[in-house]
Amino acid sequence: MKKKNNLLFFDFFIIILVLGTFTLIKNQTDYSETEKRYLEQIPQLTISKYWKGTYQKKIEIALADQILYSEEIKNNYNKFFDLSKWLNLKKKLCKKKYINIGENRSLYGCSDYIVFNPINKTTLSKESFNSFFDSYSHLNKIIDTYYYIIDTSMIYDFTRNMYHYNLSQTYKDNLQGPYHLKTFKFKDFQEYEKYFYKTDHHWNYRGSYRGYKEIMKMLGVKDIRKPIKKITLDKLEYYGSHTQQTRYYDSYDKFTIYRFDFPNHRTYIEGEEGTYGNMDFSINAKNNPYVINNKKTKNMDMYANYYGIDYGEIIFDFENPEQDNILIISNSFDNAIDELIASHYN
Repeated sequence: MKKKNNLLFFDFFIIILVLGTFTLIKNQTDYSETEKRYLEQIPQLTISKYWKGTYQKKIEIALADQILYSEEIKNNYNKFFDLSKWLNLKKKLCKKKYINIGENRSLYGCSDYIVFNPINKTTLSKESFNSFFDSYSHLNKIIDTYYYIIDTSMIYDFTRNMYHYNLSQTYKDNLQGPYHLKTFKFKDFQEYEKYFYKTDHHWNYRGSYRGYKEIMKMLGVKDIRKPIKKITLDKLEYYGSHTQQTRYYDSYDKFTIYRFDFPNHRTYIEGEEGTYGNMDFSINAKNNPYVINNKKTKNMDMYANYYGIDYGEIIFDFENPEQDNILIISNSFDNAIDELIASHYN
């Protein structure tokens, strides 16, 4: 008997709740212009309909149709749906486009990646490399010579998904004597994103490690060093060379590095013993200048500060007379891997 009384009490509670909801209902509407359909009307309450359950079903539908501001809610929903369609359309429109942000650089394809605008073939002419070939091509006849070429966004057109300049061929056409040549390539923008920074023209930790492995393979070295740790400076917003040129600060990188276990060695920078780069700094130290204040990092070249800047001469002496020496002539790309490569030699 108690259970039946509880059920009756619950039913009457529902009736009171429904009646109270009537205060939220404005004048009933017959037709919805938004949905282009006739709306359910508030049904008349009778004991018979209530006990059969038909009243409860109809009142639920009617309340959904006639509730205060229901039309406004539906209109706002439709507006949001239209907005989402517009955003999708906008994404399609910028999917394969360069959005110029100055200094020969652009954002590409709705992403926050800053890339070089493709340089005209005439700019990257044969004459541009004459000084290099005149200075170093004779080495091919004296020592074993290896060339590793890193393609960048400067010679790739992402809108057409193709190289507009064959940098490797320029070397092949001008080098004399025996040599080995390998090129770091990417097949599309998705692969470019994997190996290069968003805000810097250099390769990131994945790109530099891939380059190291390809160079070692070209040199015939099989005992490739594996990273012992991957570290990301989560508190740091890294703004690289592209940002420094354009002053476009809406995009930033998380600076990630691989750490390696090197044999003991000495480093000489332009004749003076010292430390190249800041690879041994304490990443989690409270006084670490890289994580204290993000605002200070906007003008800090993390790539150069961590891997080291361009000096005229750097010697890594691993005191291993059983191994050959290696001479590396390069630009700043090798800063990330020169110590790693040298660790295989004397």
